[in-house]
Amino acid sequence: MVEVVNVISVNDCGRVINRTLCEGQVKGTSGQGIGYGLFEELSGKTLNPNLWDYEIFTALDMPPIMSFFSESNEPDGPFGTKGVAPNPR
Repeated sequence: MVEVVNVISVNDCGRVINRTLCEGQVKGTSGQGIGYGLFEELSGKTLNPNLWDYEIFTALDMPPIMSFFSESNEPDGPFGTKGVAPNPR
């Protein structure tokens, strides 16, 4: 049995212009990651192939998430910003 009781996230997204939107992005992607890791049943293929048995990670399942931002200046980004969403680089 696994239970996520708290999430602390520290992100470098360059200069933070809108803190509320950055926090929302972090909380959303954290929730997707937790849902994928704990609720999806995968073993080479999806084990829950119908929506009747499909468990959905909801807001009631979300642990408290604290997000912090380590600001830097990105010379290639507008106004020194970087993207907050995961970057495949």
